[in-house]
Amino acid sequence: SGGDDVAQLPEHYVPYVEAKDLVVKRLQPLEKLREFNKEDGAQIDALLKRYAARPGGVGYLPMRGKVHDLTVVVARDSADVLETLAFNPW
Repeated sequence: SGGDDVAQLPEHYVPYVEAKDLVVKRLQPLEKLREFNKEDGAQIDALLKRYAARPGGVGYLPMRGKVHDLTVVVARDSADVLETLAFNPW
């Protein structure tokens, strides 16, 4: 209706610690990035190798940006953000 989006309304923000269970529930497998980044196969392979031995595993969430969307890699056991990458997450 022409008003602010939720991102501009901090009264709707919650501490990350309160959202960790939801974050873990919504994680996508890293392998899924191949579908959206066919030209980046070698980098996807390197990413998978980097986190292959991580206890608990990892996943990713898409992050919407003004110019480019990004991929956020998150630990499944703790919901800690491990890195943000310039892969197309959709």
